[in-house]
Amino acid sequence: MMDTLELRKVMGQFATGVTVITTQSGEDHFGFTANSYTSVSLEPPLILFCLHKDSKGCPVFLKNGAFAVNILADDQVEISNGFANRALSAEERFELISYTKGKSGSPIIDEAMGYLDCRLSSSLESGDHVIFIGEVIDMGQHPDKRPLIYFQGGYRELMP
Repeated sequence: MMDTLELRKVMGQFATGVTVITTQSGEDHFGFTANSYTSVSLEPPLILFCLHKDSKGCPVFLKNGAFAVNILADDQVEISNGFANRALSAEERFELISYTKGKSGSPIIDEAMGYLDCRLSSSLESGDHVIFIGEVIDMGQHPDKRPLIYFQGGYRELMP
């Protein structure tokens, strides 16, 4: 049997950017910190993220049919930590940020380094996670900002 703690340590050797993935439709909203996001295709423009299948957010993302990937800047550690805090409710998490609604209705975090606003294209349960694939319908960026980087269980600085 695979040692899951050792697997986490090995996976932590891969430096990633940090995102907050959000969704909202009416009163149904959810957001969480993730580094399990990647590009899938340029034509059509598709991206994916993964979420544990037992997460309270899975049914919300499926019901809403839309989401936004907010790429965090290095000055947004508090936002990352807040959306990673399982003790906070969705309402408490969203009180930590200022945001506007994207074309999909999903929250776009003000001053995020970049964002991808998506319509849910498909989802697939695999192992203990659900893979959500979205088609990008809008995007934006602040190229003057520096990315929030996560490596070996902690935040790191990207040197110029």
